Amino acid sequence: MGSSITYGLFAKGVSFVDYLQAKDGLVATKAAVSGATLAGTDVNGYLKRMKRRFNGQKAYDLFVCQLSTNDTRHGATLGERTGNEQREGFDLSTTLGAIEEICAYVKQTLDCPVLFYTCVNQKDDGTYAQLVDELKLLQAKWDFAILDLFNDAGLNAATAARPNAMYDEVHPTQAGYLKLWLPVFEQKLGALLG
Repeated sequence: MGSSITYGLFAKGVSFVDYLQAKDGLVATKAAVSGATLAGTDVNGYLKRMKRRFNGQKAYDLFVCQLSTNDTRHGATLGERTGNEQREGFDLSTTLGAIEEICAYVKQTLDCPVLFYTCVNQKDDGTYAQLVDELKLLQAKWDFAILDLFNDAGLNAATAARPNAMYDEVHPTQAGYLKLWLPVFEQKLGALLG
């Protein structure tokens, strides 16, 4: 589940998801719409698409969700984390409320583990870093895994060393997905799925 980075907007629609399928035989449902946000109830936003595409009719081993960079860029309100006892009634107009809704929905409807992955953001003004920090604080409540590409020093150094790895500050090219992102995802998914 994601937006342009999961889709592969500047890689002709090919992202790490497609490489995981081709190289590793992973069977994936790629639900990505460029420009989508976690927060809000837009028809193509994360929440509406999740409930349409992942309605409990199919079994999944893992639900992978991109921590969108679009929320901060489109001025979505961050919101607040709810108490550990709250399992419904989240403020879906906020990014944190949407994240909690995703966690609650996947637990109830799909009954599988959740992995959030953060994005590389080479020109972050601090707002995405704050969102990543808040995601880590939510992890204890919802018991999900995180693949933190934003704070991955090795990946960021490799990205800086390969000018052809990124189209812009957030979107990888096909070379970036294949050479840099794929190995990181293979390692994390291998650890989570066995």
